[in-house]
Amino acid sequence: MKNPVLVTGATSAVGKELVKFLVDRGARVRAMVFDLRKVDDMSTPGVDYMVGDLRKEEDVRLGLTGADKVYLITPLVKDMVEITKTVVSVAQDEGVRKIVRQTVLDCGVDRRYEFWMKHRVCDELVKRSMMDHTFIRSNQLMQNFIRYNGRTIKTEGVIRKPCGDGHTSFVDAYDVAAAAAVALDGNWHDGRTYSLTGPEPLSNAEVAAELSKAAGKEVRYEDVTPEKARAELIDEGYGTWLADGLMEMYKVEASGKAAFVSGDVEKLTGRKPRRFEQFAQENASAFR
Repeated sequence: MKNPVLVTGATSAVGKELVKFLVDRGARVRAMVFDLRKVDDMSTPGVDYMVGDLRKEEDVRLGLTGADKVYLITPLVKDMVEITKTVVSVAQDEGVRKIVRQTVLDCGVDRRYEFWMKHRVCDELVKRSMMDHTFIRSNQLMQNFIRYNGRTIKTEGVIRKPCGDGHTSFVDAYDVAAAAAVALDGNWHDGRTYSLTGPEPLSNAEVAAELSKAAGKEVRYEDVTPEKARAELIDEGYGTWLADGLMEMYKVEASGKAAFVSGDVEKLTGRKPRRFEQFAQENASAFR
């Protein structure tokens, strides 16, 4: 019997899709979640769900014991570097052969913003390990419009961000997961970094227009001050550290540095990345 692949963050937008792709490829999956109530189907064949906290070494060790590979989605928290250190250290102790880490796209700001700097420190920890490794560098997910803007879109028909006319090549979590499943398979991706983007750069006004068509109601983009955007994120319960990280992300978005389009989704999956229109149509109920 094959040794399992540990997927951390298995109820995240990417994680839950990755679990499905790995099962379809014949892998045994050990899916680590923080809250079992977020699991859609506990009876999926080939998947063993476990509750675990990546801050707790005993939970990490339990998840990695006997595992052949790990897909590391590090939570966006202030101590993400310490969490990565724990996972890398325990993985090496347990003889894990390969680690694939989901990280952020290189937008030329790695040394300017804490959010990017922490991700790069985590990447270096993985690089310095004795394990084979691959990096999946993702642009902003289309699903972020559900996570961070979903409430105001549903209740007010508005996306509020301080991004001006900045364009971003938003990528569907489905495509990130499909590419990650390929990267976890075989040895020919070792040492490589893949940059995953959507097929085209879009402004938030263009996103709002697509959501309007899909949801059957008017959705508009309101360009707000950074102070207002940050206060709204904190009011939504995201905390000051994550709010500040998102504000850095919005600065990059406003500058246009997240607008470039990569061919790596197609290189890995054999098909072009999904357009925002398809995402909006499939998730229309989240915005109504």
